[in-house]
Amino acid sequence: MSAIALSPTRTFSQPVPPPRTRKARRRVAVVLNSNALKVDERVVQALASVTPAEDLYLSHSLDQAREIARDVVARGYDTVLFGGGDGTLVRGVEHLADAAREQAAVLPAVGVLRLGTGNAFADAMGAGPFTWDGLVADVLRARQSNAPREMPMLETLGRVTPFCGFGLDAQVLEDHHEVCEAIDRSPLRKWVQSSNLRYAASVVTRSIPRFLTSKRAQVRVINLGAPAILIGEGDVARGVPVRAGETIWEGDCSLASCSTIPFFGLGLKMFPFAEMRRDRFQLRVGSAGAMEILSHLPAVFTGEYRSRTIRDYLCDHVAIEMSRESPFEIGGELVGRFERVEVKLGETFLIA
Repeated sequence: MSAIALSPTRTFSQPVPPPRTRKARRRVAVVLNSNALKVDERVVQALASVTPAEDLYLSHSLDQAREIARDVVARGYDTVLFGGGDGTLVRGVEHLADAAREQAAVLPAVGVLRLGTGNAFADAMGAGPFTWDGLVADVLRARQSNAPREMPMLETLGRVTPFCGFGLDAQVLEDHHEVCEAIDRSPLRKWVQSSNLRYAASVVTRSIPRFLTSKRAQVRVINLGAPAILIGEGDVARGVPVRAGETIWEGDCSLASCSTIPFFGLGLKMFPFAEMRRDRFQLRVGSAGAMEILSHLPAVFTGEYRSRTIRDYLCDHVAIEMSRESPFEIGGELVGRFERVEVKLGETFLIA
């Protein structure tokens, strides 16, 4: 997509107008990831219809995204709306936090437009549908939102994110990456270009067979912070809290994930207790097999599934130790293989 052809969109190289001195409403910057699945000329034109040219950014790379973050912090926007998937917003809040520290400035509130694949953030923030009217309504609503709510984030491996973890979700991401590379090296590249089709192919051909036939890694989760609270029958606190230094849970790892938001993407309510306490995140650990998960998929999606093979805790700082190097994801992005990571509550952002 050519930024030159989209005249309503200001590129970063153009002069930056001075900040306004009076605020009749909240100033909103819209930052679009040009590499996001649903960001195209039609989307840009929809947003340009309600966004002044100087407030609409189109990012083509991580380096440019960092520059844009510095620019929007320097110009004192009240809110930044990111157009893209969960990875776009995760990177966006990291860049904003870095820019605010560099400039000793106040963090703007953040929001998201439903322009990605998983859209966990969009579900958690109540973003509108992926339609012309939905996108326009989100921008207009952000301008009038005078009482942003708080959303705590996690910090892990030096990054800020609402969710992260080991297990089936990270394995699917690793399989998806490998399958896409194999497709791109083969004649199938011409015929299998759809992101959804590639994702389905990786799940069917790699993830499910591997989950059914491979021996799972062992996981041990150790509490490093305030007492960890088990959520038990009736969705209330149960038992004696786990103190710092004690093992919270150990066993076969189907899932070992942390989150401050209920949703995981694609409408999946994986963390129904994530917002129970603002001074804790939800840790979900489990040893459920593939057949158990697949046979209860509707309840899993709505956040209603409970099982002896799944445990939920409220924590503020944990170490997750794997018996072997295993794929780890941050905000829906595969970041590598690790044997041990720490996860703790990080910065709190205002959500428009």
